[in-house]
Amino acid sequence: ELDANAYASQWIRWLRPPINSSSVHRRTHSTGAAGPRQLPWHPREPATRRASWLHSRYRRATPQPSCNSSRHRRDTRIKKTDRATMPFGKSKAPIVDPDEWYGKSLGETFGNRHFQLQLVAMMGLHAALYYYFKGNPKSAFHANPNKMGHYVPFLIAFQFMAVYGTYIWLTDTDFHSIDATWGYHPGAETILFSMLAIQSYDTPISLCIPELRQITFVLHHAVVLSLSILSLRYRAFYYYAVYFLGVIELSSPFLAVVDAARDYPKIADKYPITNEICRVMFAIVFYIVRIFGWFPVSYCFWRDALYLLFNSDAAMHQMPKWVPAFWLFTHGFLTCLQVWWGYLILKAVYAMATGDEEARKNEAKNA
Repeated sequence: ELDANAYASQWIRWLRPPINSSSVHRRTHSTGAAGPRQLPWHPREPATRRASWLHSRYRRATPQPSCNSSRHRRDTRIKKTDRATMPFGKSKAPIVDPDEWYGKSLGETFGNRHFQLQLVAMMGLHAALYYYFKGNPKSAFHANPNKMGHYVPFLIAFQFMAVYGTYIWLTDTDFHSIDATWGYHPGAETILFSMLAIQSYDTPISLCIPELRQITFVLHHAVVLSLSILSLRYRAFYYYAVYFLGVIELSSPFLAVVDAARDYPKIADKYPITNEICRVMFAIVFYIVRIFGWFPVSYCFWRDALYLLFNSDAAMHQMPKWVPAFWLFTHGFLTCLQVWWGYLILKAVYAMATGDEEARKNEAKNA
């Protein structure tokens, strides 16, 4: 009998999936006290079909509900009246466990390899360009090497996020099947970590460089940085992160070229046609993704965030109520910024169309 028990124990240990050590001390929902989490015999299935494919060895033995909803109640019973669809008619997969915390601790967030490598790469590229232009008196950027050292990492990073976010939004069929509030997508998480690295680099740089030390941009960087941290902390709103942190950055590469031409007149004099093309493309793309596309997606975001805020039976996954309230407040602030920048762009376009050189010289920064 002893040999049989030992053999059974070895068999159980061999079959048991490894325990994630980073989640051992997560707090429980009912008491808030730190302690080990009890893993079920069959660990939960991830929220998306794609995640379940990546983690097929951990599939739940019991069948999952077949209905789709973004508004998950605490008793996990989903009525027909609670069903909702994405902006493009795609259904959303349900989250089964309303009390489970799916997010990352601050240690897991800032210890992520992607975040660390991108942050170090951007800082290293900035330092290399700064010393190169500073030591080259013949360069057009010798007078202000810090700004050009900032433009290049900024351009590369946002070009990646814009292309990758647009690719996911327009071509990834699995992406539009995830839940808009709690669904997981690896590409969305990559964009969040990339934005976290960009803002961790950009915020102190904007404070150090006098020309970039504008209150609207510093506040913008601080808000986006905090939103990225909270989204990773509670694994919430990954769906909207792809649009608001990825797709809308399609205008940023053109903005970087326009800013460089404005701050370094020699570039504008040497490449006048390129400068004008980038100015026109920036205005067009800005209005497509930050005005006309911004408000429909924002409507869906506010609908889901307000549901979390004002429904006591909404599944919160241990996320405090102040988090969706903060998201709504900051999103309202960012929306006002988009409208203000859109107004400045219209003024710049009007000055360009009428040939008003004085107005073009005095146009607002980053308009």
